[in-house]
Amino acid sequence: PLPPVPELPPLPPLPEKPPLLPLLPLSWLPQLPLLPPLPQLPPLPLMLPYTEEPHALDASQPSTGSSLTREAANTQNNFERALRYIGFTQCSGETINTVMIGHGGGFGSMFQSAASNFLDAKLKAHREHTSVRVIFAGDFKWYTDNTRCNHTGHGCFFLDDTIVSSLVDDPRCNDVHAVEPPVDFEANAFWWSVCQAYLFQPSKSLLEAAERHRQTFDFHGFPDIALHIRQGDKPASMMLTEEQSSNISADTYLKLAEKWIFNESMKNRLPGAKVVVYVASDQENVYRTVESWAQSKANSVHLVMAKSKLAFKDGAPLEAALAGGLLSQEDKFLESQQFILDLYFIVFYDARSTFRWTLQVPTGPLGDEHRPCSRRTIWNGRGCGDG
Repeated sequence: PLPPVPELPPLPPLPEKPPLLPLLPLSWLPQLPLLPPLPQLPPLPLMLPYTEEPHALDASQPSTGSSLTREAANTQNNFERALRYIGFTQCSGETINTVMIGHGGGFGSMFQSAASNFLDAKLKAHREHTSVRVIFAGDFKWYTDNTRCNHTGHGCFFLDDTIVSSLVDDPRCNDVHAVEPPVDFEANAFWWSVCQAYLFQPSKSLLEAAERHRQTFDFHGFPDIALHIRQGDKPASMMLTEEQSSNISADTYLKLAEKWIFNESMKNRLPGAKVVVYVASDQENVYRTVESWAQSKANSVHLVMAKSKLAFKDGAPLEAALAGGLLSQEDKFLESQQFILDLYFIVFYDARSTFRWTLQVPTGPLGDEHRPCSRRTIWNGRGCGDG
């Protein structure tokens, strides 16, 4: 048999549970100070800063924090050096070539014709191992032939060294870094783009008008999306090809804008910032469609759209180049200024990423023999690359 189990001593009593602390009201907690709002970052510049020595922008150097790729930086560098080369030839030209402007239909057509003659004269002189200064004579029809223009022709809205004047004191004549072109001077999209940019340098008065335009429509810098909805006389013309006279609806443009708003423009934007959509058009029914669309997107879209006195009435298309001649002298100037402002805000896209304005150079219209790259590639000054 097992021995008896000894009795265990009794357990000591449990201590009494301490009383809970009384709940304090939330108002007793100290009030924390609010964090200050984050400062707004300044927008990136449209162009890289100017330097006396172009090689300071050498893309082979290590990155200093810029998001530019080496190819993009090199293209930008070549582009700015090419602009300076054209300026150097303008002030140091051994001969003068006079180009009569005003040939073509509307302002865009006349400007392209003048730019084409400008580039052809430069190329011819370069092949002959000489230099030429190109001067413009005449007017871009009623767009510059009015009493409000302080200068005739090209100088009405643009910085103009294409008129007869003394350039002896011009600093470009002493630019030792612009004596030779940065890349082969040929008839290609790169140099076509350079000449377009050189001739489309806004005058001081046009820049002041652009600033007034910003104040009127309450926006800064340049638009996020710019649409030129061209209809007007084009679909009614019997002289154009089927592709040229096709009438693309305003709704098609706006659907593209919506894709850009939510896929492109909304990236890296400040919270609550609206997308600035700039619309230029020549028809009243387009105005109504765009205004209705912008109202439906009021929380995300800031519309900028100036209406023209030359807007085509429904069913009565008339070419603006002809209709403008019927305006008063004052209205001729104001309408042409507004048209060129539309071009200014569309062309000078606010390139906040990869300098898109410079890289996507146009591929025409110089004829197929002048197009070194396909429509899906870009000319970077050395060859074709993915665009």
